[in-house]
Amino acid sequence: MLSERARRFLDQCERTTAVPTADVERILREDGWPTAPAWLEFHDRYAGYVERIYRDAAVWGLVHEDSFWFGPRRAEVDQDEDEDGLFIYCAELHPAYGYRLDTTGRFLECISRRTCRMATSQFNMRLAFWPTSSLKPRP
Repeated sequence: MLSERARRFLDQCERTTAVPTADVERILREDGWPTAPAWLEFHDRYAGYVERIYRDAAVWGLVHEDSFWFGPRRAEVDQDEDEDGLFIYCAELHPAYGYRLDTTGRFLECISRRTCRMATSQFNMRLAFWPTSSLKPRP
């Protein structure tokens, strides 16, 4: 369930056609990656929403038909250097923005622990819906 603030935010966002979640699950499996339920839930709920960031745009989702940054119909999964575990990029956006989810659904918009805490706070201010689902911000 989304907060009123989150609904208003999403209502003003453009939403493009997204790769079906079943295809994302298949792509992850074929590439040997786990199919974390939080990843698939994020994609199912939010794939295709376009978040404007200054002159850039983040198209949310784990896999995109025409990804410039990660390749078409490809998920970008990697090991988190600061912690144990995997993360997945969750938006078609320059990787330097660091829009990632760990396997539990924590949002990791960060390069280091310090900037991650600051970025998560800013992200929560913009979106405000993370706490209402299994997707949650990093503490």
